[in-house]
Amino acid sequence: MSMKAFIVGLGLLGIGTYVYYRQQVKLLMAMKYSLNNIVVLEKNKDKIVLQITLNVKNDSEIDFTLSGWQFNVLINGEEISRITDTNKNITINAYGGVSQIAFNVAFNPSKFGLLDLLASVISTGKSTLISINGNISIFSGFLSTKKSPINITKKLKDFI
Repeated sequence: MSMKAFIVGLGLLGIGTYVYYRQQVKLLMAMKYSLNNIVVLEKNKDKIVLQITLNVKNDSEIDFTLSGWQFNVLINGEEISRITDTNKNITINAYGGVSQIAFNVAFNPSKFGLLDLLASVISTGKSTLISINGNISIFSGFLSTKKSPINITKKLKDFI
């Protein structure tokens, strides 16, 4: 009788652990990103460098580590830069912890038709849309994903 109770208890423990980790994986996949700040680091006719800072919020009970990302940065729907960094190890704390990640966006304005881009920004003004789309790689213990999606779009007025 005690062996049967032990096996049933072990089975229930396994099921409980599986359900717990499935819920935590759902929370990890639904982590929240928000655009914190954009700073102009360099600007001239051949090169513009922006530093973009994102807030990453982890609502799960498991700390995780960002291990890299691939983003496309768009202004009013036109891609201006692609950022890839696969050599990061930034820990994001659990239980609603918010951490910041910063990356630089560099582009040659003449390559993207600076006048067209400028005309687009002038015509849309504070309603200019700044978008960051891509994937981020995360791991925590034995859980990992290479393609957790990020899709953020904010208006320029959010930063003014």
